[in-house]
Amino acid sequence: MGLDVQLSQTKMRLKQEIDETNKLHHNIKNDPILRQFFKGDKDASLALKDLNEKIEHLDKYLQNFEVAEDYYQVKQ
Repeated sequence: MGLDVQLSQTKMRLKQEIDETNKLHHNIKNDPILRQFFKGDKDASLALKDLNEKIEHLDKYLQNFEVAEDYYQVKQ
């Protein structure tokens, strides 16, 4: 048929990149946290430190979590 398969593959790849970029743009536009980071209104290092502290807190909570002795009896 004389079709250039490589051009078709390139077009498909570019279309996927455009779709991914549009999706990212939509997410940034609608997510206030992402928008703050990209506008420079929020310091990423502070947010990272805050998230790490929350992770540590949740890890400690998880380690200390105990199920009641009669949990499985009550469940049945």
